[in-house]
Amino acid sequence: MRGLTEEAAAVAVDVATRVLHLPTVRTSADELAAAAVRDRITHRAYLAELLSAEVDDREGRRRERRSR
Repeated sequence: MRGLTEEAAAVAVDVATRVLHLPTVRTSADELAAAAVRDRITHRAYLAELLSAEVDDREGRRRERRSR
């Protein structure tokens, strides 16, 4: 996706995360991206952090549903 403006990239992430049902990625992407820039984290490490957050949230919701 070369040549996307920051605004276009944000819209593309929003749309893709809605289609793929990734609510944590949608809500955490900007915050983790800013931290990645600040901490000079690689793209791959940023992606790993973002996906780990999604997995952690899903596991938490799953545990919550089971306990009900």
